[in-house]
Amino acid sequence: MKKRGIVLAFFTAILLTGCMNPSYVHVVEDMYRAAVSEDWERAASYFSKEFFAEREPMEQFLEEIAWAVREMEGADMMNSRELKRKQISNELTEELDEQYGENWRLVVSQSVDDTVMLWVVQKGADQYYIADGKQISAKVYREEVLIGKKLH
Repeated sequence: MKKRGIVLAFFTAILLTGCMNPSYVHVVEDMYRAAVSEDWERAASYFSKEFFAEREPMEQFLEEIAWAVREMEGADMMNSRELKRKQISNELTEELDEQYGENWRLVVSQSVDDTVMLWVVQKGADQYYIADGKQISAKVYREEVLIGKKLH
């Protein structure tokens, strides 16, 4: 009976861990899925208004994202995850704090050609949204973003 309780607790913990993928990561993954399905309006809804004000045409940007997701064989294969503050270099943490206050999370996704996508995600009044994002080389990611960690 005791073994059964331990096994049940173990499986419950595993199931709950799978359900606890942060909302910040879900925003990025949902945006990827909307871009792949060419639902530009829905994909754009995951970004702040300011994001597209400073970038190339929205549809072109989202087409490039959709292409990368297809090349990676789907959003799930991009291994998106939230980086904790203790994993991020002090310089980048300070820069993001200056720009966004403390209301930000950094989500990283593997991408094509030995690159990663970095997404700054914030919690708004009624939804999470992507405030910024850029593609960088895996080398730059390891050397300038992470503190002593290797890429996935």
